[in-house]
Amino acid sequence: MWTRGAIATDGIESMTETGGRRVLSSEIGAQESLGTASAPLLDPGIGRSPGTRPMTVEVNPDLPLLSIVSMIAPSPDWSVGIHDFDLRPEGEWISHAVLDLEAYDAGTDSGANYISPNENTEPHEPIHRLTGGMFLDTPPLGRFELLRIVAGDFNQDAL
Repeated sequence: MWTRGAIATDGIESMTETGGRRVLSSEIGAQESLGTASAPLLDPGIGRSPGTRPMTVEVNPDLPLLSIVSMIAPSPDWSVGIHDFDLRPEGEWISHAVLDLEAYDAGTDSGANYISPNENTEPHEPIHRLTGGMFLDTPPLGRFELLRIVAGDFNQDAL
């Protein structure tokens, strides 16, 4: 879906610049038809920060890697996300994980701050983590918490 050092797809560009999900959903759908991805999970996002958004995800043992991406709004082309987090390291499902969400630049817009006007970057630059300027020495922008819930285990005691 996306990875640091890669050039953003049209779907990642649209999502990071405008919050548009149609193109990205189509790209994930194409991967799904090849058997290399599950259906995209679309969520309206948090809205205001700080905030939380619970979401239930059904996982597949054949596709144990999780990638997520969410636009930082407003911004030129910034996002937070996780790339290929292994939900089944060493063949066992994880029960809990907390992942810090760092800021990334999609490399498609050269705006320098949250309210910069659109300034297309040509050629597009590789996706990279934002570590300078206003992001110098900043803590993670959020956290993504994963909690394994087993179907039918209503009290989560694994029995």
